[in-house]
Amino acid sequence: GVCGATIEWDAPFALDNCGMESLTTDVESGSLLPVGVTTVTYTAIDVNGNTLISTFPITIEDLELPQFVSPTGDIQVSSEPGLCDAAVSWAEVVATDACGIQSLAGTHTSGDSFPLGETTVEFNAIDSHGNSQQHTFQVVVVDEELPLLTDVPLDIALESDPGSCGAIATWVAPTATDNCGVDNLATNHLPGSLFPIGVTEVTYSLLDLNGNLSTASFLVTVTDTELPQIIGLPEFLEVPTDAGNCTAVVSWPAPTTSDNCEVVSVLSSHEPGEVFPIGDTVVTYGVMDSAGLVVNQPFLITVVDQELPQISNLPANMLVSVDPGTCGADVAWISPSTTDNCGVA
Repeated sequence: GVCGATIEWDAPFALDNCGMESLTTDVESGSLLPVGVTTVTYTAIDVNGNTLISTFPITIEDLELPQFVSPTGDIQVSSEPGLCDAAVSWAEVVATDACGIQSLAGTHTSGDSFPLGETTVEFNAIDSHGNSQQHTFQVVVVDEELPLLTDVPLDIALESDPGSCGAIATWVAPTATDNCGVDNLATNHLPGSLFPIGVTEVTYSLLDLNGNLSTASFLVTVTDTELPQIIGLPEFLEVPTDAGNCTAVVSWPAPTTSDNCEVVSVLSSHEPGEVFPIGDTVVTYGVMDSAGLVVNQPFLITVVDQELPQISNLPANMLVSVDPGTCGADVAWISPSTTDNCGVA
């Protein structure tokens, strides 16, 4: 802390054959001497005036390095909005030295713009005797700005494509930007994909070069509007009554069903092989698909009585004689009986 040194030595002494008058010096032991070379001179005078001057040099070297006052520590900042760097400021760097500072220089100036990442800032202080000291600190610029997704599509609503249990949805992919650059834009569904019936969330994930992640999403809703179909039903059936009955057992090929998605239930008011009464009966088939869409399709079954009524016990031809005294005869027979599958009117 001093630009010099206090030096002590054993003081010399002088002898003379006739005696000493005086011994003096220009620098006393214990004096504070400056940096550099100081010549210490001793002068001896004897009683006869003879004089002897002796000297020795004392060299003080400045080996103390300059010191930094309140040195700046490492600094971490976020990049400025929309930029991939940041202007960074710090308190003035000050160096001191007992012998004085000759120069103080740094690789950067407070307020400079620093790129993303870690930058070493170094200050070098040199004192008046060439001793130098360095002070370094790190300026770390961190990208904390999320990447930006713009023009994200709005929710999309579609009807199922004909014959398909879904729909192809198309859109324009959103735009990806970032202050430091985009690394990857990914999505779980691409434009032009086939989307199933229901609601599907489409998500875009945007990763920038520094690991910051942004996501955006929209919904694609596909509604099944295609009705299920019943195939193979007759339009009309006319059948005669079964022999001896006023009804008929009626059969028909069971129909098939189809749907763009899935048929979940098939119901019928009547089944093939059932007994149908004489007259008209409407048979209705109903089919429902997985979207709850229902189709009902009827057809008519007509049972016709084509069986003739029957007469039983009809007497055979009869030959009788007239009753006596009359021109005729009373003839008796047993009345025949009649039957019909549907009843005699």
